[in-house]
Amino acid sequence: MHPLEYITIALAVVAVAARVSMFLPRPPKGPFKAL
Repeated sequence: MHPLEYITIALAVVAVAARVSMFLPRPPKGPFKAL
């Protein structure tokens, strides 16, 4: 894959994780906890 595709997938994963953590009562443990 091209580097741009990796960046697009990474941004999509971060966006989904951020949206999911908003609906969860407690944020999931991991690197997203610091964000």
